[in-house]
Amino acid sequence: MNHAPARLLASPLARRALWRFAFPLLALTLLIAAVSAFGYRSLSEEIRRETHRTLAVIAEQKRQQIEGWLGEARVDAEMYFSGHSQLEAVFEHWIDGGRRDEAAFARMRALVEELARLRGWQGLALVDMSGAPALTLGAPDLSAHAELIADVLRRPRVELVDLHADEEGRVHYGVLAPIGSPVRGVAYLTWRAEAELYPMVEAWPVPTRSAETYLVRRDQQGVRFLTPLRHQDAAALGLTRPLDTPDLPAARAVLGERGILAGGRDYRGVPVLAYAAAVAGTPWLMLAEIDEREAYTGIRTLTWGMGVVMGLGLLLVYSAGYLMWRRDREQQELNALQARQAAEARFRVIFEQAPLGVVLLDPDSGLITEANARFGDIVGRPAATLVGADPMRLTHPDDVDESRKQLARLNAGRIDGYRLNKRYLRPDGTPVWVSLAFAPVQVASEDAPRYL
Repeated sequence: MNHAPARLLASPLARRALWRFAFPLLALTLLIAAVSAFGYRSLSEEIRRETHRTLAVIAEQKRQQIEGWLGEARVDAEMYFSGHSQLEAVFEHWIDGGRRDEAAFARMRALVEELARLRGWQGLALVDMSGAPALTLGAPDLSAHAELIADVLRRPRVELVDLHADEEGRVHYGVLAPIGSPVRGVAYLTWRAEAELYPMVEAWPVPTRSAETYLVRRDQQGVRFLTPLRHQDAAALGLTRPLDTPDLPAARAVLGERGILAGGRDYRGVPVLAYAAAVAGTPWLMLAEIDEREAYTGIRTLTWGMGVVMGLGLLLVYSAGYLMWRRDREQQELNALQARQAAEARFRVIFEQAPLGVVLLDPDSGLITEANARFGDIVGRPAATLVGADPMRLTHPDDVDESRKQLARLNAGRIDGYRLNKRYLRPDGTPVWVSLAFAPVQVASEDAPRYL
């Protein structure tokens, strides 16, 4: 078996060649890794900031929409009931007339119905100073707000009526506004949450699998969810969570945190990224949330993309480096093979054309493996017939013992070689004296040495 490639690889020259190719590849790998890490960090931070900006923009837009809508409702209430309006004048006239003027009442109802149609009021009640309803439109729930109505009569102001459920489970909200100056009564304007507020809160401007916005408020020692939730049914006004839930973004918002709320878990226990903002003029807090898994999908996509690109890049680099190293190694092997072949060719020429007799012996069997023509002339036999012959059979009987003795010492490693004058016998029995030099030689293509 030919072990020249293994010896070539293990040689210092081969190791230096391998290091010459490996070092630039290692340096390039480290450079690519450093550039990729820097690029990943920069791009992932940009994706994270963009996600934060998206949450902030959506939450703030919805907060402004709600504040704007409530602001319009307050302006309507002040303008139509406390701003010397026609409706205010008719109401005062009807009250001053002992509530017996049917024409004034009919005119007041017509004005109320027209304003409700134009301004989108879904329920309305006019209450006198005693708290008794004078006129109602729709089905406003006055009994649930009797104390607040009495307080507005004592301290005139436009007051928000918070989200609440009626006897049928429908959620309403509204505003109370004093009628006249001085106060002659209270107007109660109401809206169904599912018609106005819920669609405004729940809408999300782009397709999403997990994102949602909702309103919460503090409720004693807990936080109450006021609007429907995307991932839980019947949550509006029905779902509460304790304030001592530090991971819950809604609890953190109720306790005063604003802006981006990272590292939280929502009402499902799912890691989310949230943004909290207070709705001015209300006890409401607007929260915009998105699952971290979806929020940072871009980062994961970026990671996979950069990993694939980096892996392909390194694969190409290493493949090119390996091919170059392989080509260099093959060239070295080819050079070594050519050198060996040239050496063997020279040896063969010298062996066959030498003026001296040359013989190669197998050290294990002691038999001739090769002999040149000159040695055949010396012993009087054709060289081809000597292959496999025992040189002791060619030796003069008187010289056999000495030959065996020297060969035994060589086999035992006590000597590196020997010289001996001895006699060979030709086929006709004629002795021929020779001066013999005997030593082991290593043939490049063989594992064990032979004797020359």
